[in-house]
Amino acid sequence: MHFENLPSLLLDSAHRFGDQPAQRFKMQSQWRTRTYRELWNEVVTIAHGLQTLGIHDGDRVALIARTRPEWVIADYAILSLGAVTVPIYPSLPKDQAAFILEDSGAKAAFVEDAGQAAKVPARLPGVAMDGHPRGCQSWLWLRETGLMENEEALPHPVRRDHLASLVYTSGTTGSPKGVMLTHGNILANAEGFHALADEHPDMNIGPGDVALSFLPLSHILERMAHAFQLSRGITIAYAESPDTLASDLVETSPTIMVAVPRVFEKVYAKVQEEVSNESPVKRRVFAWAVSTGLRQYRLSLEGRPIPRSLRLQQRAADRLVFSKARQALGGQLRYVISGGAPLARDIGEFFYTMGVTIIEGYGLTETSPVLTVNPLDSPRYGSVGRPLPNVEIAVAEDGEILARGPNVMAGYWNRPEETSEVLKDGWFHTGDIGELTADGRLVITDRKKALLVLSTGKNVAPGLVETRLILSPYIEQAVVVGDRQKFVGALLYLNAEKVLEWAQQHQVALAGYEDVLTHPDLHHFIMGEVERVTAPLAAFERPKRIRFLPHELTESSGELTPSLKIKVPVVLSHYRHLVDDLYARETPEYAPPSDATELGPPPAAASKLGQPRPVIVDLLGSVVLGTLFGLLLRAIL
Repeated sequence: MHFENLPSLLLDSAHRFGDQPAQRFKMQSQWRTRTYRELWNEVVTIAHGLQTLGIHDGDRVALIARTRPEWVIADYAILSLGAVTVPIYPSLPKDQAAFILEDSGAKAAFVEDAGQAAKVPARLPGVAMDGHPRGCQSWLWLRETGLMENEEALPHPVRRDHLASLVYTSGTTGSPKGVMLTHGNILANAEGFHALADEHPDMNIGPGDVALSFLPLSHILERMAHAFQLSRGITIAYAESPDTLASDLVETSPTIMVAVPRVFEKVYAKVQEEVSNESPVKRRVFAWAVSTGLRQYRLSLEGRPIPRSLRLQQRAADRLVFSKARQALGGQLRYVISGGAPLARDIGEFFYTMGVTIIEGYGLTETSPVLTVNPLDSPRYGSVGRPLPNVEIAVAEDGEILARGPNVMAGYWNRPEETSEVLKDGWFHTGDIGELTADGRLVITDRKKALLVLSTGKNVAPGLVETRLILSPYIEQAVVVGDRQKFVGALLYLNAEKVLEWAQQHQVALAGYEDVLTHPDLHHFIMGEVERVTAPLAAFERPKRIRFLPHELTESSGELTPSLKIKVPVVLSHYRHLVDDLYARETPEYAPPSDATELGPPPAAASKLGQPRPVIVDLLGSVVLGTLFGLLLRAIL
């Protein structure tokens, strides 16, 4: 695979895959299909329509819409003219969208509907995908106009170093910066995946495969994945909405998918909760099934043969428990690519035992985005894999991860000083801290600027601690603090439903969630949970005090980025009083309760994953559990 620009990739696929389905989407409650040839024709039509709006080579065009087929058509139409796509998350408020429109110098904007059109200044020409809001032309009008303007050949002849997109970073620590990605940057990342698939045939995809798309196309991970998938002739099915993901999975039966760890974390927490409420027999069956898969996984990691007895147990566990769960995911899922945030090792291993391999990778917007990935045949959870074949990774003396390759950005838009701070001597300085293992895999510790330095001199990576904390079914969000303090503390947003269940179980008669948060027994219990899930960490890394956040951290409050990363400075500003209270006394306030088990639910399966049990007498119960597990996943996705 080698193309001069992204539209040429799609044109090549239109020639090679013709009448094969490229897109599947719901229209009036029915699934519709658009072939590769039809997709390219739509791109050309919309591109000609854009020309009538005065869009030419180098012009920036904003795109504000959720993930849907028209997003892709608009993107490739913009690129076909040599223009530059400026994706904007549809969840961004008007002032933030206005900043990006102004900073990028956008000349026009695609919007989804009237709500998104309201974010665009009246001076900019707009095209609405749905409806005909004031100040915008309709998608239908643009299409009809394009059909009448079919003279100039497309795509516009641009080289790989031509600017393709300005992708604004989420801005966890300040104003977003426009990352300049060229056609060659994005193509290089897709080419890296091609080379990886050639090395590992199990990762190969092609006509007949289906990818379910639901992550924002405003995020470069989903957008690059589209380029790779379209170059392989697969069908991309578009989820109707996040609320319909469970039914979309069953109706489309995807074979691959791109997701973020939060999806897996929610499934994992719900499964652990449901299993913990089952009878002892069913809990034993579930623990046995998971432990069987874990033993096989660990033997594979060590390169040791799998005993025949263990293979037989794994087949039984899969047939009686996990195969039913996979049906809730469509029944055909081969693997899931996870990115955007760290994936907890326990969660990766759990899904592996279920027969759904999560391939975790690592990268940044500035690297288009993928730098490293775990191969399908040997995922090692806790690491983010090895570099793509066309990427180099190094670790500086201070532990910062450096990257070099054709996928590294051209720089930040109109910010030469900030560009020179991260692009030095041919290497991109990621700002992340990590290390390379003996077998060449990368392990991420944390963000360089996020490291907490305790007054004792110890360095703590808050991201590592936060990943452990949210393994508790009672903890939804966590912000770890402690810079220049004697010990680590944490601000926690709890699962409101679980907290109220706890209050009912312990006959705590209070009005609502916020009242329960003040109850000393709840504080005592949650500290026990914190100790349980952070037990694998060093003593100085474990939070010694906690405070409860009264409200969920949200994007609308400015506390989360559109990709759901926590804006720590904003959170600390909003809840400075809680942090001050954490360190108001000299000594930590917690000693592990002797009755922690009595306060909490029955022991969760998570604490028993590594303990194989004799289960011949329990296999009958596993049929019931398997059905329960499948229905559970269907309900919570």
